[in-house]
Amino acid sequence: MTYSVRGSCAGLTVTATSVSGQPSKAGQCGITWTVRDTDGDSDTYSLQIAVAADTAPSFASSGTTRSAIVGQYFSFTRPAASGGNGSLRYSVSGSCAGLTVTASSASGSPSSSGSCVIKWTVRDSDGDSDTYSLQIAVAADTAPAFASSGTSRSAIVGQYFSFTRPAAKGGNGSLRYSVSGSCAGLTVTASSASGAPSKAGSCVIKWTVRDTDGDSDTYSLQIAVAADTAPAFASSGTTRSATVGSYFSFTRPAASGGNGSLRYSVSGSCAGLTVTASSASGAPSSSGQCGITWTVRDSDGDTDTYSLQLNVRNRRT
Repeated sequence: MTYSVRGSCAGLTVTATSVSGQPSKAGQCGITWTVRDTDGDSDTYSLQIAVAADTAPSFASSGTTRSAIVGQYFSFTRPAASGGNGSLRYSVSGSCAGLTVTASSASGSPSSSGSCVIKWTVRDSDGDSDTYSLQIAVAADTAPAFASSGTSRSAIVGQYFSFTRPAAKGGNGSLRYSVSGSCAGLTVTASSASGAPSKAGSCVIKWTVRDTDGDSDTYSLQIAVAADTAPAFASSGTTRSATVGSYFSFTRPAASGGNGSLRYSVSGSCAGLTVTASSASGAPSSSGQCGITWTVRDSDGDTDTYSLQLNVRNRRT
């Protein structure tokens, strides 16, 4: 029996017994072998070859960067590659302390801060490959904190009060604030407390800050709310006598009560006397009656007055 062959494939060597080589062109080609005996009988065998282009497998991107926190669970799944010839196989290199790394993922709780890289390589059946890199920035697990544990403030019933929560610093990721506690008459939010207290006494408002991995800190505002009492002199005033040309002196009495610091002012005059917010003194220069009034005012505007009525007589001759 004799064998003959016809047909070709670009890049392949075709003989009566075989076909071999490296295809040089994508597409389809056919090769047919014919066997013939001595009396001319024959049969054929055909080989149809589908030649694919040699495309490399590839990931959609070269990689990504992620953040993680020491001691907090982290998970990442490698994306799938596409393209290539034949089946795709994945391998992995690199490590991150505390993470379990496989050909498809990286997961676990990082055990040290810093930066680490994990690389996945995809390879097709004819050896073409591509790489995907995961860069992980591992931060230390720091808690958010306010500059202090809190503060104390004073307020007065019926008088406007306002306080803005200070901002916390540190922590991991974004910070969220919540609030607890109340004060009668005040509107309390995650950032402030304001309004006119409606009841005397003490109250506490607490703000809590929490970061993305659950660490927290608390800031407390203690408010001492005083009743709205007015300042008062012990009496409404007094009447005194003086003589023209003779030295006279009077010291205003102190008021008591009220809220906050007390401020004094004065009105009225007597000829010859020097009048201040605390006293009246000097030698009257004319006879008659004159009046001096002192007003006391507290921090929220409540007032009282004290009047000095002075009867000035002429000197006896």
